[in-house]
Amino acid sequence: MKIHEFSLKVSFVHLYTCVSFKREIVDGSILKSLNFYSFLQHVLDPIVLVNSKKQIVCWNVGAVQLFGYEEKEMIGQPIDVVFLDQINWESRAAELQARHKNGRVLPLHLSLSKWQQEKDTFFILILQDQTLNKAYESEWIQSLKQARKMEEVKGFFLAVMSHECRNSLNTIMGFTESLLMGMNGSFNPDQENALQRIRKAALNLLYLINEILDLAKLESMHWEIKSSQVDLIKLAEDCVKEMEILAQKKGLALTFTYTTSSLELSIQPMWIRQAILNLLSNAIKFTEKGSIKLTIEVTENEVEIKVIDTGIGLTSQEMEKIFEPFQQGNSISIQGKIGTGLGLAICQKIVLLHQGSLTVESEKGMGSAFTIRLPISKFMKGD
Repeated sequence: MKIHEFSLKVSFVHLYTCVSFKREIVDGSILKSLNFYSFLQHVLDPIVLVNSKKQIVCWNVGAVQLFGYEEKEMIGQPIDVVFLDQINWESRAAELQARHKNGRVLPLHLSLSKWQQEKDTFFILILQDQTLNKAYESEWIQSLKQARKMEEVKGFFLAVMSHECRNSLNTIMGFTESLLMGMNGSFNPDQENALQRIRKAALNLLYLINEILDLAKLESMHWEIKSSQVDLIKLAEDCVKEMEILAQKKGLALTFTYTTSSLELSIQPMWIRQAILNLLSNAIKFTEKGSIKLTIEVTENEVEIKVIDTGIGLTSQEMEKIFEPFQQGNSISIQGKIGTGLGLAICQKIVLLHQGSLTVESEKGMGSAFTIRLPISKFMKGD
């Protein structure tokens, strides 16, 4: 590198000497005699030297390869012979187009330098062919358009299928409920048990359809945050009241503690409510004895919503994939628990849309702690 740097400096000293001899169009003979021509031929990038009249005085081998014109064809020619766009001679870089000898348009990146030699101004144009970059950019744009089209098709498919499935499920559940209510006569215990199982299966399927649709909406960002001022403490209290019956049925203590009596935030209440309910529901589902704790703490920069349980816990391998869709069914430790494996994936999407984070701390057999963190600066009242 030192040799090349030294050669570059020497070559430009030679160039300065050259231009002092020649005030008009430089024909190249003096440059060649001073080894500047030889220097340029060893530079891989296309380089063009232009005088104050915007006439080409040097055209290296890189320029020959880029444009297809030989050096003898270009010396003394105006620079706009090859450039389709007007060059801003005061700029240091630009994106512009030029034309190859065969007529092909070349997208180029131009790096421009100039210097004064006595009363003369000279310009060095270092060029980079952007043809491949433009091709990649065009391919990326096409891929993006195709992906958006596929997203629209997926959304349409989910909308139609969910509508049809829901209609069928509602019909099944409606007839099942009427039978269980005895509207068509009484049933023996075995028959009633069969109807209960049909009803439960229909409810599980409806729950699955709703969660798949929720996740699809979040992934495609079809849900826009429509924020409103909400007391997070009151919202969390309502969530706890809703889950108390489920906890009591399993003999679990469900508690809620907080460090402030009220906390007004500008959030999407339905989503945050869903996230808290999902975390509480999971905690109850995977805890056989002990307690479930919901806590809300306000730090200097964020709000922490934490759900702590004394349940079965998670291994390090399970924690790595716990927020991925449909992972519940792949976990040996939670086999036998009914669920879609979408609840935590939905929680994470909701929190990310609120510019927050969702993390988990757990140890096998020792319970788990899931924490939602929301930045205060984004959601405090008045912001």
